[in-house]
Amino acid sequence: MKVKKLKTFDEYLAYIQTLPGGTFYRGVEDKSFELIPSIGRKNIDERPINEIEKILIKRFKNEAVPFLNQIPENDYELLTIAQHHGLPTRLLDWTRSPLVALYFATENHIKESDFAVYITPTNVRTIEDITGKPPIDGLDDVYMYPPKHLTRRVSAQSGFFSIHPNPTTPWQHPEITKIIMPCSIKEAIKNTLSISGINAATIFPDLDGLTKSLKFEYGFWE
Repeated sequence: MKVKKLKTFDEYLAYIQTLPGGTFYRGVEDKSFELIPSIGRKNIDERPINEIEKILIKRFKNEAVPFLNQIPENDYELLTIAQHHGLPTRLLDWTRSPLVALYFATENHIKESDFAVYITPTNVRTIEDITGKPPIDGLDDVYMYPPKHLTRRVSAQSGFFSIHPNPTTPWQHPEITKIIMPCSIKEAIKNTLSISGINAATIFPDLDGLTKSLKFEYGFWE
């Protein structure tokens, strides 16, 4: 993994402009956060992750139907919705937008923590590179998955997912770039993004996003 330290928003923009197309970005609030999907981060249940995952998917599939506006056509679409609503999955959120990634890296105030943006290699494979869609737990490598825009948030965030064959192991790749930026500029960057139209109201186009945006605008930054 390549690590690059930048000190300002302008340095970040300048660096991003040197990158080729076909990359994905993931912002994290703490530079220590690794590329591990939520289902692999912390678990007090001693059963294997695959077993727990199957139970979660089955229960979500059976019990979520009354709350869905559109029935998912396959497990990939089902996991997209589950991930959106906070269920632990083997998906990891990415975006096509380097500014959206920077928003998520600075979204909340974490004391004394430098933040980071991960950038994927340009040659990372997508699910479309495989004939058909293999089972969720049947992949042999990390793949990117362009989800159907089942929610407005996926569209607003230019969302993509990576799908991990072993969700307990951090994704390591020699061509992944990790940009680290100091916590001292977090609030300034968030202000700059907000002025540029990248804020909670645009990232989360719903009432939750509206209230988060108003809270930040009037000084209630968590």
